[in-house]
Amino acid sequence: MTAGDPVLKSYPCAICNVTDRTLVFRKNGRAIKRSFQIVRCRGCGHHYVDPRVSDEDLGSIYDDAYYRGRGFDTGIDFYSQPSPELLGSIERTIELVASIARRPLETMTWLDYGCGAGTQVLRAAAHGAAAFGYDMGPPARAICAQKGVKVLDDEELAEKAGTFDVVSAVEVIEHVTEPRAFLRTLTQLLKIGGILYVQTGNWNLIRHVPGRPYVMPEGHLQYFTPSTMRRLFATSGLREANVPNPSWIGYKAIDRLSLPAPARDLVALLERTLRVVAPGYAQFPVGIRVD
Repeated sequence: MTAGDPVLKSYPCAICNVTDRTLVFRKNGRAIKRSFQIVRCRGCGHHYVDPRVSDEDLGSIYDDAYYRGRGFDTGIDFYSQPSPELLGSIERTIELVASIARRPLETMTWLDYGCGAGTQVLRAAAHGAAAFGYDMGPPARAICAQKGVKVLDDEELAEKAGTFDVVSAVEVIEHVTEPRAFLRTLTQLLKIGGILYVQTGNWNLIRHVPGRPYVMPEGHLQYFTPSTMRRLFATSGLREANVPNPSWIGYKAIDRLSLPAPARDLVALLERTLRVVAPGYAQFPVGIRVD
């Protein structure tokens, strides 16, 4: 670590609060030129970065350079036009939510938490939803303001607690320090019966990818599996929606191969089979607020 780099600290497991862990592998950071440890909690099996950027310094890595893809995640650039792959993923999310709700989006309120450049908000609004965003990053709020995206501030968000039909958090939970509290916050924003859609990398898949590009230890602090997410849902006042939800593998197959409709149906069938025979490799659950 060089002078001026954020301070690194060791923390207990964010899922079960146990401090006993075992080293899985090391990976060098992009923005912080040092080796980070990815560890496995001996209490619950959760994987996370330890030591990590301290709570006090974590905000400093989400600067303007980060939002331009010049930080720890070079795969993003919120100042550029969204990719066809991103737009396709967003459209499938909207289709999935509509299939769960079984009513038109025109009748629904949607909050995208950690909205970034506001693309999810704009697409939900284009389908008729009353759509809002929330993001703590000043660059993200500035980008959204330029696009006319309605981004709620902390006071407005508190006032709207319990009013949303849908809350989405796409590629957000891996960044947070306290995922249990984070999910409870999202749940409390929903109406009873409201839908929570959380998307993140599945550890059971990303750990096998050569080079592990999803492992970005400066900012991707937590790595989840479907079973871990289900346990978190159960303690957050959520039940699992009983609908097929394509996995990361299915999304990539559809996007990269430009599959026609019949082939997409076959992918969906394979996904449903995967959820039965190998649930650890399927996508994460979609939640419904029950209390």
